[in-house]
Amino acid sequence: MCTCCYTTSAGMRQYRVDFEPSAAHPFDDLWERKLTSVQQVKEEMHKFIAEQLNTTRVPLCINPQSAAFKSFAR
Repeated sequence: MCTCCYTTSAGMRQYRVDFEPSAAHPFDDLWERKLTSVQQVKEEMHKFIAEQLNTTRVPLCINPQSAAFKSFAR
């Protein structure tokens, strides 16, 4: 269950009044709006992946022994 709704001591479910509250800061979609071609998307994706490789975090790995690997590899 979500954390914005709760159950009262009487066992009734209390739902949030405002299901879509206003954000503190408006979403800035400038990054998306500047992508006007497939080539630009490819370049940005390549740049993002290259930046992720330069971090000290553990990279995402796919386990080839996993039962889901065969369907993923198709």
